[in-house]
Amino acid sequence: MVLSEANLDTGGGQFSRDIASVSEEVYIREKHQQTIEHSIASGNAEWAATLRLSDPRSVYHGAKSLVEGSTYNWRQLFYQHASSKSFIFGERSLPNPDTEVLPEQGVRIDLVRKAGHSMGLENPEGLAAAIGKALT
Repeated sequence: MVLSEANLDTGGGQFSRDIASVSEEVYIREKHQQTIEHSIASGNAEWAATLRLSDPRSVYHGAKSLVEGSTYNWRQLFYQHASSKSFIFGERSLPNPDTEVLPEQGVRIDLVRKAGHSMGLENPEGLAAAIGKALT
């Protein structure tokens, strides 16, 4: 099993918490476009393009779900899964305490250089190489 910066715990990241901090109506009416504009202004045009093509309601519900969590403990399910496991980080997402915690649970850590959480946009070749390495 190969995961790339998956949310193993309830709470979401800053991006999701920011979205979930407003009502669905406010997000759809105002904040979705503001988020796109902020992404452009901060130099993340690829993420802005992804958001522009995304349904605002779906983005909101996805973020809300990550923040609120579910009845499942995804971290424990991941640890207990019988397969070999790898977890991929973008180097711009470091430091992250899971780089030390996951190997203690038998999880291999791989790294995508010149990328952060959006590694599939920032360095798709590096992500493909990390996935290939994890699968061998």
